[in-house]
Amino acid sequence: MICPLIVHEFLKNHEKISFKPQKDYYAIFFSFDQNENLNDLKIFEREHLLSLKDNPYGEGLKTLILKDSINLYKLVESIGFKFKKVNGAFVHPSVFVFVSPNLKITRYIYGPSFLPLELELAIHETSEGKLGSIRVKATKFCLSYDPKGRKYVFNFIKVFMIFSIIFVISFAIFLAFWVKSDKRRNR
Repeated sequence: MICPLIVHEFLKNHEKISFKPQKDYYAIFFSFDQNENLNDLKIFEREHLLSLKDNPYGEGLKTLILKDSINLYKLVESIGFKFKKVNGAFVHPSVFVFVSPNLKITRYIYGPSFLPLELELAIHETSEGKLGSIRVKATKFCLSYDPKGRKYVFNFIKVFMIFSIIFVISFAIFLAFWVKSDKRRNR
């Protein structure tokens, strides 16, 4: 029940960020239900990926069904994802896992809802800083990831320190010019 909400949230937010699937990142949605088949996958894509209009991102957005239970459990274990079946339904966290090009997990975004900024920062961090606009870099500078709260928070101390340093340097430059101009006037 939560899967369509997560996919919808991703699709809604990925259109609001500067990174594009297949060009800057790849998104893979996978099913861990061993009873699903390719027909179920096509129905899911048709119902939930309609906004893609025949997937203009090519291989950038993929949906997969893992039929081999050994590989399925290896995959979910390797990304720290847990699920169990209770009364015929799967119970699992709603989470996006970000994996870097060198196959290291760099970030988790827990849902079912999140901000486009969180998605953009997670993609930027995952790409090891090789991508991103000045806006992303400035935002990343002002925010820090809080692993306990599982979200980005404003880093007041860092921003306050930077503005304080800029103020002190600007004031020192102003005083130097003022003293210099005052000496010239007194000659």
